[in-house]
Amino acid sequence: MNAFWTAVLEDILANLITTLLIAMGVVGFWLWRFTGREQRVRQWIPPERRVFRVSATEPTNWLVHATSFVSILRPDETLRLIDWHSQRLHRRPHNGHVVRVEGIDPWRFSTVNFYDFLTTNLTAFPANWPRPTGRGWYSTWIHWRSVFPLIRRIREVIGTPQSGEEALMNSHLANPLAISFLIQDATGRWGVVARSQWVAVSAGQWGATVAGTVTPEDLTQFPEHPIAVCARREAQEELNLIIDTIAWDGLVISRQKMQPVALVSARIARRWEDVMPLIAQARDWSFENTALYAIPPESIASVIRQAPLTDAAAYHLSLHIPSHRSILRRIPLNRYRISAGPIKNNPSDS
Repeated sequence: MNAFWTAVLEDILANLITTLLIAMGVVGFWLWRFTGREQRVRQWIPPERRVFRVSATEPTNWLVHATSFVSILRPDETLRLIDWHSQRLHRRPHNGHVVRVEGIDPWRFSTVNFYDFLTTNLTAFPANWPRPTGRGWYSTWIHWRSVFPLIRRIREVIGTPQSGEEALMNSHLANPLAISFLIQDATGRWGVVARSQWVAVSAGQWGATVAGTVTPEDLTQFPEHPIAVCARREAQEELNLIIDTIAWDGLVISRQKMQPVALVSARIARRWEDVMPLIAQARDWSFENTALYAIPPESIASVIRQAPLTDAAAYHLSLHIPSHRSILRRIPLNRYRISAGPIKNNPSDS
């Protein structure tokens, strides 16, 4: 009889340990995703497989109407999830208005809130978050039980779009329109920035020279289309540069955030070394970025493989790889880092 009960207790204990290990594995996987650890794995994915390419021409005419976005959460559930995200961000993000892409043939826009983006795209398909502190890890674990059912429901309802068009048609994704603005200097080097740990999206990752989100105010600047308006505004706020001529490079859906990103590019008439002192004085530079790297075209392929680039930035850079000169080998990235020196010129770089 004693042997029987001993065997029962051993089975119960083994089952409890197995259940605990599985639960810890599931929670650990989700925490790993939300801290951006998988970014090191994404560097090995070819850039063209990190986005959905969408056939879209540069917008010349567009319509603005009521949004078709449908929130999955009740207001109290939204606040609970926002509180949890705020712990991850070390601060409460600002809930501003952003422009949602309703369609591209023709271009159609509506207005949603940043919190809609935070509780849909960034919850179902999280990008990098700031590096967690010991207290942050503890706080995340403590509040995990209350938000995990919400996250699971969001992922189940949204699903995983298999194309860019399917992502744009998903009424449960906020889909705010972002821009990836790559700028080339007079020597042909492309500017890439390392984002700070304070930004709400893609913290600690590397991105295009300028990145931002189209706002409702950008829709009112006629005759310019809102993407060009947003690109110029962000270039002035983040880089202290005024840029006139902007080229359209296309539209993609980033698989990391399942977010539509408009790709645009431009060229300035001076070297990065000459304009870096102006950039360092830009209104948003020190908050949003930690460094600027000037990447020569022949090194783009190597940088994509080594640097923790966002999906959109990796693909955007890959469009400018010169096939006859590209190299793929490990390089010291710090050799491309640009430091600020004394100010020499005015901010105009058209």
